[in-house]
Amino acid sequence: MDEKLGVHTIYFSGAGGNLNSSSRIAEENLSTDYKHHGRRAANYVIKAEEGYVKVENGLVACKEVVKTYETDHSMDHMLAEATIVEEARSVSLKHANEVLKKYPQFFSVYHASAVVSKAKAAKERDLTISVITFGDVAFTVHPYEMFDTNGMELKKGTVGNENYASDVQQENPFKMTFITTMSNGSNGYLPSALNCKNGGYSVDITYFAHGTAENLVTDYLTLLNELHG
Repeated sequence: MDEKLGVHTIYFSGAGGNLNSSSRIAEENLSTDYKHHGRRAANYVIKAEEGYVKVENGLVACKEVVKTYETDHSMDHMLAEATIVEEARSVSLKHANEVLKKYPQFFSVYHASAVVSKAKAAKERDLTISVITFGDVAFTVHPYEMFDTNGMELKKGTVGNENYASDVQQENPFKMTFITTMSNGSNGYLPSALNCKNGGYSVDITYFAHGTAENLVTDYLTLLNELHG
């Protein structure tokens, strides 16, 4: 890898909610060999490096808007039991784990804590979304952890994608789009429609209603098209 890329390369994998080995994601959508995850990531980088295209220089343009999105209250019906576990946690984590055995609907003490925290959240939350462009190159700034599925949808556009209503499907007019997550803020995981369907760690603790990720992709594509000259 280092020889082919011409540089010493180290790959780090973050929390990766949609690759979490303790989640409840359907097996057909879950990698079973995490030892090779880094190697696969490196191969993607090599493939991308071989596919670079020349882009034209141009003036810098940027746009930032504040959008309001619904928060997730789909687990509020579990609040009473989650509160019991959360109160036990105030005694000790060991005690909370003992109490947790009575409530199999929670996969961990932290899951119960997330239910309590999410129930207290407002029904809506504002997010600032930003786009910066340099000629045919675009950078999208995301104050949360975007999943790879949505990242690819944003890069490629959503025309013909069944996750999006036909009246909101858009092309991405830029030759190259770089996605930067956890930037200008930290709002946790934002699971894709696929992961919301399968369930799991990231779905259970996200603050945003299911479908928010696709709404954001649509909003970012709108900004990209507005900025494209």
